[in-house]
Amino acid sequence: EVIKSISCKGDPIKNFFYFDAADGKGAMEDIPQLLKT
Repeated sequence: EVIKSISCKGDPIKNFFYFDAADGKGAMEDIPQLLKT
């Protein structure tokens, strides 16, 4: 997915959800699409 995001080839998954089972908390991260220059 990182390669797709950097190369702008194909649609990468833009949202990631990280869950920490030790403390029961989660975090969501949104990766914006890079623009070709």
